Amino acid sequence: MGSVRIVSGSLKGRHLRVATGVRPSGARLREALFSYWGEAVAGSVFFDLFAGTGAMALEAISRGAKHCVLFEAEGKVIAQLRKNCEIAPAGTIDIERARLPKDLERRIGRHDACDLAFADPPYDFRDYDRLLLALEPLLKATGSVTLEHSTNAELPRVAGSLQLKESRRYGDSMVSIYRKVRSEEEISVDGPSVPGRCMAQES
Repeated sequence: MGSVRIVSGSLKGRHLRVATGVRPSGARLREALFSYWGEAVAGSVFFDLFAGTGAMALEAISRGAKHCVLFEAEGKVIAQLRKNCEIAPAGTIDIERARLPKDLERRIGRHDACDLAFADPPYDFRDYDRLLLALEPLLKATGSVTLEHSTNAELPRVAGSLQLKESRRYGDSMVSIYRKVRSEEEISVDGPSVPGRCMAQES
């Protein structure tokens, strides 16, 4: 059983054990994402979907997130996930056993609205439309959804009020970021509109 390390913040340097079959996001990718999210992390409600080791949520807590909800389906993975999350301050972590996206649709009203949602599904996952639509009502108007996926995955440009704003390649992975489109904005289906701050990219 391997391990991953918290990159920065109050929990910097703490190691998390990796359950068999889990493919955690790499440290460089995590660092790039948290640099992109910047000040939005502090005080946020953070959803970590397909949580695996819990590295993304614990990194968020380490950097000042108020509360994180972790969603994971596999019992053996959850057992290790609970152990990993013992390093978090009391009351900052909730772990839910859920098969995504179907179980997410039942979560409306169970948690505070989400500021930042991150999902790293298995690379053979295909149900991105349904996942985004299930997240849409759980997300604050100013929130965002970040998906880590394979380079050949087909993602929608628009799902409900969520619109693809940026996609970046990072090694063998892609990261795509969705934001809610305000009612006065026109939804574009021609391509992502890149925001002013861009995430570091590797080839």
